[in-house]
Amino acid sequence: MDIIHNIQQSADRYLNPNDSVGYGLPNFGLAMQYLSTNLVEQFGKNAFVYPNPSSNNLTLYYYADQSEIISYGLFSLSGQLLFEHNAQVIANLPYQLDVKGWTDLPEGIYLLQLRSHSQNKTLKAVKVR
Repeated sequence: MDIIHNIQQSADRYLNPNDSVGYGLPNFGLAMQYLSTNLVEQFGKNAFVYPNPSSNNLTLYYYADQSEIISYGLFSLSGQLLFEHNAQVIANLPYQLDVKGWTDLPEGIYLLQLRSHSQNKTLKAVKVR
C-alpha cells in the first residue's frame, strides 16, 4: 500500500480531497521521490541495490547528506570491470540508477563498487534468469 499512499500524497489536493476529484492530479515524479526516500529509510542505508536477486532490472539507490560526485563500477567475481560510470548526486535527494547492461549478463554474482569522497562501498548483486 506504500505505492498508493505515495501517489495520493503527491496529488495536488492531498490535504483537501473532495468527492468530485478525490485527491486531485498526482505528481508521479514526486511520488517516485517519496518512494525512493521510503526505501532508503526502510533499508536504513545510504546505498543499496534493489531488487536483489534480479533477472531483468537492477537499480542502485544512493542517498548523501551533501552534494557530491559518485563513481561506480560493476565487476565480475574474477575482477573484470564490466562498466564504470560517474554521477552527480544532490544533497538530501535520493539518487537512483538503473544498471545498464544488467539484462545481457549471464547468471552469477557481481560486485557493484561505489566510490565518493565520503565513502567507498562494495555491494553484492545476484543475477538470476
